[in-house]
Amino acid sequence: MITFFIMTGLFLTPHAWEKRLKVDNKFDRKEAKTIADLRANLDESISRLSSSFKDSVSDTEVNDFFRLLRKEFPSEKAFEEILSELGLSEHDLKEEIKSELAVFHWIDDVFEKTLPGDTTTVVVPEERIYREIYIPAPPYLNWYDRLLARLHAWRVWALLKFGKQTFEDAVKRYSHGRTRGMGGIREPVFYIEDNPLSKIVFKLRPDEISKPIETRWGFYIIKLEEIKPQHREKFGNLSFKQKRFTLYRMLKGNLERLTNVRIK
Repeated sequence: MITFFIMTGLFLTPHAWEKRLKVDNKFDRKEAKTIADLRANLDESISRLSSSFKDSVSDTEVNDFFRLLRKEFPSEKAFEEILSELGLSEHDLKEEIKSELAVFHWIDDVFEKTLPGDTTTVVVPEERIYREIYIPAPPYLNWYDRLLARLHAWRVWALLKFGKQTFEDAVKRYSHGRTRGMGGIREPVFYIEDNPLSKIVFKLRPDEISKPIETRWGFYIIKLEEIKPQHREKFGNLSFKQKRFTLYRMLKGNLERLTNVRIK
């Protein structure tokens, strides 16, 4: 019982509870430096790889973007003043624009080389189907109402855990999500690294029920229904969602290989 009270936050003062809720928003200096270093390495790699595409950028493209940029300023004088403050001439700015356009040309080239034909066999990643119960607790709630939502989520989980309620019945009675009318069922999902729900879904076994998962917008309880294993299939036979995710993985892999930097 003590564990339950600690877990649900009942022993926390209002100030401590607010601090606990804000822990995800704290500034991590070490993590920020790592991200900055990765970004710098990525920018350097992309700049190096795209340099060979500068010759493919026409003067017309550069001048068109230059005119669009100049129109963003209220007057010609304001545009000239900002160039003066930055120590840039119009020629320098056009060279910067040309470099940026070269990056887009390079990315287009990588995309075209990555895009498989309809008859190309590709690897479709594992997909999972699950049901969900959603207990809303948006970030603008005060600490007390969020605490009540947390307690409610654990109460629903306890009813499921000890067989007092079937998952489908609990969805109808307690869930506030858009999938409520469908028994909480979600369409097949792929693994997404930075998604807290995805991390849990891909750890569950079929028919296993998760503990309440806290997110920015509330609490989720999940029951895994089915695992659709990774398989090979012709690209043209895939659904739009499968095509999009499979192509994204292929493109991401090629970009990481070319830049030698892991892209999130």
